[in-house]
Amino acid sequence: MPDPISEATLAPLTALRGVEVMNLDIHCPFDVDNALLERLGAVRPTITHLILGARTPWGIWPGYDIRVGGICKAPDDGDGDGADEAIAPLDTWTKPRATLLGLLAFTRHCPRLAVLGVECNATLAVVPPALLETRPARGAPPHPLDMLIVGLSLIVDPWAVAAVLSDMLPVSLVINESWGYLETEEDAADDLEWPE
Repeated sequence: MPDPISEATLAPLTALRGVEVMNLDIHCPFDVDNALLERLGAVRPTITHLILGARTPWGIWPGYDIRVGGICKAPDDGDGDGADEAIAPLDTWTKPRATLLGLLAFTRHCPRLAVLGVECNATLAVVPPALLETRPARGAPPHPLDMLIVGLSLIVDPWAVAAVLSDMLPVSLVINESWGYLETEEDAADDLEWPE
């Protein structure tokens, strides 16, 4: 597994203040926290698109060798079963350090932001209960964000996450995630079975 793309790699990008679109859709682990998002937003308020690996997050295609320049089938793992999955999809995935509130803080710095793609920990366990009892945006008009790409973000309580997002972001927001890439044929068959 490659080393994660972290603050050490991304910090020099803060010097590129005129950049409006930053799409680092690299099939590699990313290690982004709230502090880094805060710094990126503060120095780049005119950014319209920021994607940090969320479209094809690390760990969703274990049977493929994904490198710069192409995607090819990984070599057979040699166990004789014909399957090439040497590792389970989530064996190489790590929990994101950025939180939902970190993403929302980034959007406050960047009023022109249309697309944001960063994995986050949206469990809301780290959010003080008093903050969850108030409106995060305090009645301010919603941010004009069009698309939020969350990759393999952790969401334990989707209703609570939806409540937080709906106060700060537009109702027409499109949210993309990558959990469907991990669904197996058995999972898909289970989805089709009706309870008796």
